[in-house]
Amino acid sequence: MTFEEIMEKFTNKAHFVVIDRKYHLRDEKKHFEIGFSTMSEIDYFLFMWVEDEKMPPIIEKYNLNALI
Repeated sequence: MTFEEIMEKFTNKAHFVVIDRKYHLRDEKKHFEIGFSTMSEIDYFLFMWVEDEKMPPIIEKYNLNALI
């Protein structure tokens, strides 16, 4: 399934999670993990690994706030 096809399944019923991996394996770059599950009759899941330096525009565009 293409990225565009899976994004068509993203509705207001979907469960969306963004994780800031402040603590990561020594060999890994600092990164964020983004995932969503459609929470529908047929459940689709998307998981993305996003490098730290590429997240500021995403955080700003979607007005993301940290939950501590």
